[in-house]
Amino acid sequence: MSYKWVRFAVMAVGVVGAAGCTAVFVETNQEAVHHPVEAAPVPPADISLFYDKLQPYGHWFPYASYGWAWTPYDVPYGWRPYTNGRWAYTEYGWTWVSHEPWGWATYHYGRWLFDAGYGWVWVPDHVWAPAWVSWRWSDDWIGWAPLPPGVEWQAGTGMRYGDRNLERDLDAPMWCFVRRPMLLEPSLRVKLEPSPRNVTLLAATKIFTDYDEVDRRPRNKGIKLEEIERSLNRPVPRVKVADATAPEEASHLVKSKEIQVYRPEIVSAADKPPTMTPNAVTDTIPEPVVEQRKEKEQQHLESFFQRQQKHIKSEQRKELRQAPAGTDSAEMRRQHEEELRALEEQKQRELKVIDQRLEKRIIKPGHKAKKGKEKTTAASES
Repeated sequence: MSYKWVRFAVMAVGVVGAAGCTAVFVETNQEAVHHPVEAAPVPPADISLFYDKLQPYGHWFPYASYGWAWTPYDVPYGWRPYTNGRWAYTEYGWTWVSHEPWGWATYHYGRWLFDAGYGWVWVPDHVWAPAWVSWRWSDDWIGWAPLPPGVEWQAGTGMRYGDRNLERDLDAPMWCFVRRPMLLEPSLRVKLEPSPRNVTLLAATKIFTDYDEVDRRPRNKGIKLEEIERSLNRPVPRVKVADATAPEEASHLVKSKEIQVYRPEIVSAADKPPTMTPNAVTDTIPEPVVEQRKEKEQQHLESFFQRQQKHIKSEQRKELRQAPAGTDSAEMRRQHEEELRALEEQKQRELKVIDQRLEKRIIKPGHKAKKGKEKTTAASES
C-alpha cells in the first residue's frame, strides 16, 4: 500500500523572530519537496559556541590531529551516541531528537569516535544535519551507528568518505539495533539490544548510507518510509523542523508535529578563528580517592555486566526454542558463544576506559563519579 501525505506548515509573521525559519513541506511517498519561506536567520557563530555551551556537560581536551575534542561526563555503562532519544521523520529525512541537554550540538554537528583512553569522543564540525549516521537493516532489524571523523559533507557535492570504509571502520559495539517496529519509540534506549548481540545482527543486516540535499543542508534518507510503514502497519508521522534562537529553546521531544532545533551557521575555523579556547578543567582529586573510586566503579560495572549476561543468555535460549525448522542449531550456538565473548570484551574495554578517565581526572567538577545505579531494562544498554 502507498500513502500520500501533504503537510502545510505556515507560521504567523509576528512570531518569525522567535521561531525562525518555517517551511511548506509536501511529502509524496518517499520523496520530499521542500518550499522554504523566508524568515530572519539565526545569527552565525564560530566554533567557540560549542566550547562554551558544552563545557558544563563534558571535558574538552586536545586530541591528535583533530584539535579540540569533547567527551561527555557521567554517561551510563554501555552508552553509545544516538541512544538516549528518538527518531522522527522531517523534511530533512530521519532526524535524531535527543533527550540529552547537549544533544542539539553533538548529534547534528561533528562526528563521534571511540577511544580506548577516553571512551566516546566528539569532534566538532561546522555543518548541521538531522543526524550523522550510517544504517543497517533486514526484514526484522534496523540499526544505526555514528559516522566517524573523516566523513565530510560539502553542499552541492554531497558526502565524501575519503579513505573511510564504513563496513570496516564502524566496529560492532558502535551499532545500535532495535526490532523494526520499534524504530519510532519515544525512548529508544530502553528498546536497544545489548551491543554484544551486534556480532549476530551485523551478519543478518546490510549497510546503507544515503544522504542528499535540501536547502543546501544534508538530508538523511536512510530506510524508506514505506519499509517502516509496512513494519508498523500505519503511516509514519511527518514532523516539521522550526528554528530556535538558542540551545535552551530547542525541543528535546516532538511537540505538535514540530521540532525546534538550534542550528546556527558555524563559520569554518579557516574563515574565522575561534574567539575562545575551551577551559580544559580537571578535578584535583587525591590519588587515594581515585583508587577508591576505581574500586567502586569496577564493582558497579561487574554488576551491570552480570545483568547483561543474564539477559543475553535468556534471549539465546528463546532463539533456540523458536528457531524455524531447518535452522542450523550448531551455527546458532556458535554465534551465541561469539556474543558472550563480545560481552566479556566490552566489559574489559569499559574497565580500561574507567581507569584511564579517572587517571586523567575526567570527572564533572564538584560532583562524585557516577555510581552505576542507572535503571536498566531487559533489552537496554543503559
